[in-house]
Amino acid sequence: MRHKHILALLLVGSLAGCGGDHPHSQDGAVLDAATDARLTDSGAHDSAIDSSMQSQDSGFDSGSIDAGVDSGPTCAFTMCGATCVDTTTSVDHCGTCPVACTAGQACLSNACGCPGNFLPASRTSDPADLVFAGAAANDVLAVASISNAQGLHGLLVSFNSVSTNQNQAYTLTNSGASSIPYVFATFRASMPNTNTDANFVATAGSLTFTKRCAGGVAGTLTSATFSAVQSDSDPTLVVGGCTFSVPSMTFAIGATCP
Repeated sequence: MRHKHILALLLVGSLAGCGGDHPHSQDGAVLDAATDARLTDSGAHDSAIDSSMQSQDSGFDSGSIDAGVDSGPTCAFTMCGATCVDTTTSVDHCGTCPVACTAGQACLSNACGCPGNFLPASRTSDPADLVFAGAAANDVLAVASISNAQGLHGLLVSFNSVSTNQNQAYTLTNSGASSIPYVFATFRASMPNTNTDANFVATAGSLTFTKRCAGGVAGTLTSATFSAVQSDSDPTLVVGGCTFSVPSMTFAIGATCP
């Protein structure tokens, strides 16, 4: 899954820069993002990022000695089997240990639900942005991290640096990530296993590129609807799944194009 590895690199760099803690696990494990469907050598649709959250148990204290024996790790949250889990945010153990959220949902304060719009009205380019060549000639995948109070998320825009026209409004449809151009968004990710809580693709609205080149992209999303997909390895739309609306969003990812 090349997309997942790309987003993992992006998010690791973003997390190293911000140094913030994340509520999913005791060691501040964080978030990931992303998707696409044209970067695999086989040409099969890939769409990066998983919708399951695996909490990491790493909150070891200094330990205490009792009769010469180390007491071992402690858990400040809830033990689900052998794993220490924050059940307020874990999509695998939401509210209580065995309760898993369905694809496209996130665990929000102990309950599974739709995350709503987590994309900002404006997103400027960042040195941590990643821009990669796709499998087809001149296809480009631009990946950006987005951080807010809910965690670290991902935005992925795929386009063709030659055939995708500037200043043309492209209509987004239910074809999702099966045709370029498209936009994919991932909600809240965890490291180091690079899993995301929920994955979405834009299925309605318009996408206009004000700049695009092999090294970057800039544009505007207008009246966009994002619909949940099954997972990073299965970009099939979730029937009756979560959706969210983006009235308007301007974005820039990667280098500034001439």
